[in-house]
Amino acid sequence: MSSFASWNITGDLAYMCNTQGINILLNLFFGPVVNAARGVAVQVESVMMQFIGNFQTAISPQITKSYAAGNIDQTRNLTLKASKFCFFLMMIIAIPTFLEIEYVLKLWLQNIPAYTVIFTKLTIVMIIFDCLSRPLHLAIFATGTVKKYQIIQSSIYLLILPLSYILLKKLHVTPNVIIGILVLFKFIVLTVRIKLTSTLIEIPINTYVKNVLVPSVQCLLLALILPLAITLSYPTSLTRVCFTCSMSLLSSTIIIYTCGLTYDEKQFIKNQIHKIA
Repeated sequence: MSSFASWNITGDLAYMCNTQGINILLNLFFGPVVNAARGVAVQVESVMMQFIGNFQTAISPQITKSYAAGNIDQTRNLTLKASKFCFFLMMIIAIPTFLEIEYVLKLWLQNIPAYTVIFTKLTIVMIIFDCLSRPLHLAIFATGTVKKYQIIQSSIYLLILPLSYILLKKLHVTPNVIIGILVLFKFIVLTVRIKLTSTLIEIPINTYVKNVLVPSVQCLLLALILPLAITLSYPTSLTRVCFTCSMSLLSSTIIIYTCGLTYDEKQFIKNQIHKIA
């Protein structure tokens, strides 16, 4: 337990150094206005992550319990479904938020700090990757074999800071490039977790791609069409925001059910609806 806790703390410290270090760099090179924009994006991230927080909290002990009981098949099944369902839940709110964030920020802040909109949009992309990645993280922790995982993950997070400093100091990049680097490294962490779960709980990479990534990306692209068409066709207004949100919810729900769920998952949902009714 001490070893597990120690490596867990190592990963948490690396992540903290990464997030706080980026804030320090932005403040050092661009001043408090850009740092304020970063703070707003982090607040939006916090609110959005609360939306799926209960789901992730509920699924974590089930994954751990099934692995501890030696039921690896159930562990794989729970991990795959959790990744996909986390993505779908976040997709429902991420699409309208991404498309209408500028108007929402104007209502909230009146005067939007520079780079706030692009920071927030890039943060939403990071959240999408995190929703796919988080259940894999839970599955890895369920195995208790975290030393290799934390070394790799911590190294990735710690690499962001010197890389960002070099880009800012030598190439004089804009702040949105630094947040873009965070997005890229979130994707790298996702690929690392996919690889490690393929080893630790034997989820083949092609199985994860087929059962999670393909339906997730397919549903995202299809669900994006209608709300995107609305935002491109009508001028910015509160009416458009409401229309975009309602149509996004409708299209996302329909497309997730028709294209994103397997036959067994659809039957499960129907049975739950019948029980409630």
